[in-house]
Amino acid sequence: MTPADRAKLARILGMLGSEFEGERASAALQAEAFRKRHAMTWEEMLALPAVEVVVKPVWTPEPEPEPEPAPKPAAARQSEQAKWDARPAWYREVYPGWAPVR
Repeated sequence: MTPADRAKLARILGMLGSEFEGERASAALQAEAFRKRHAMTWEEMLALPAVEVVVKPVWTPEPEPEPEPAPKPAAARQSEQAKWDARPAWYREVYPGWAPVR
């Protein structure tokens, strides 16, 4: 019996636990048809060695990037001041209230 056959039988047998009587009866008939098709007894089927099941993930999220460390307050103020000083003189005259706090 191939691993695919065993997986199919496992799905059929899993339906035996259904809460619906019709599904349980259908699963039992399918399991018996499966056994006859493979010309095995239930004892032979139950005596088969275990098969390792490998489940591959369908999708794995990419790791989130590490956050950049926050600049130190003094360094941040110096950076803002440098940006302000790099603006043209007319900009500083038009927007004087936007100057960074020293």
